[in-house]
Amino acid sequence: TTLFRSSYPDYEFMSEEERSSLMTDLYPTKSVDSDTLLRTRQPNIVVILLESCGGVFTEAIGKRKDVMPRLNQLTHEGIYFANFYANSYRTDRGTLCTWSGYPSFPRSSVMKMPAKTEKLPGIAATLRKQGYTTSYLYGGDINFTNMRGYLINVGFEHLHWQKDYSQAEQNTAKWGVRDDITFKTLSSMVKEQFAQERPFLIGYSTLSSHEPWDVPTHRLDDPVLNAFNYLDECIGQFIDDLRQTPQWDNLLVILLPDHGFTFGEVSEEHPMHDHVPMLWLGGGIQEPKRVETICNQTDLAATLLGQMGLDHSDFRFSRDVLSK
Repeated sequence: TTLFRSSYPDYEFMSEEERSSLMTDLYPTKSVDSDTLLRTRQPNIVVILLESCGGVFTEAIGKRKDVMPRLNQLTHEGIYFANFYANSYRTDRGTLCTWSGYPSFPRSSVMKMPAKTEKLPGIAATLRKQGYTTSYLYGGDINFTNMRGYLINVGFEHLHWQKDYSQAEQNTAKWGVRDDITFKTLSSMVKEQFAQERPFLIGYSTLSSHEPWDVPTHRLDDPVLNAFNYLDECIGQFIDDLRQTPQWDNLLVILLPDHGFTFGEVSEEHPMHDHVPMLWLGGGIQEPKRVETICNQTDLAATLLGQMGLDHSDFRFSRDVLSK
């Protein structure tokens, strides 16, 4: 404790009594009469973390119609969380916030702490207990920032990453296999898992919408905007492909960024920096809807599990935002 205090002098420390009084009822861990958004309690689930996909590039948040037209369109076809916020500014932190419902720290990455991650809950671990098979797809180096260790600790059985591709595919982008290739892999994984007749969870992290913005399309002059336009095209093609298959009927696709993004006048201090889109799509949802409740990445775990009628008390910092 002494070392921690000296290393981080800008943190405010308080007595346990004071902390307890501030935290009481702040994070309820039970769902009470949650609004029902899904057609089934046991959907097949795909969660896609969109690299750096800040709301500044979307119509609903940033008033941009030109950058991500397919995502803008899909916003009206699914369940759109209009006041959703990212917890961090780095992939390793936002990934952990999403899957473990655990907050991000300003100066340290929990993903890099194996002794800590092995004790964290995980959406994948919870669903495995319900008979789900769990897989994760990433076109980059899955060992970066201890990502492999973390994903295994929180319940992912099967990991697919850069080294599972050909040498030519591995070199299609600086960070690894570019998104149009891995989105096709994701589509194939959904179809293969569906054939096994077990419910499944697939996690997937995109990577092309990141410096140096090396994408194969050139529709917009600004390289940053062009990269997100490319990501948008990949999203649209993926959804179009699955919509024509029987897999769509029981599928829930959740799209959200891994973190906020600094672009133009949107600095880290700007309110729009961490205001990001979260969208639920697929035949597994009842109908399009707009959810206005303020929420963030850590709330996904409790909200999703609450919709499935599953206990989420292990996720102490995650709130079911559809609960009354």
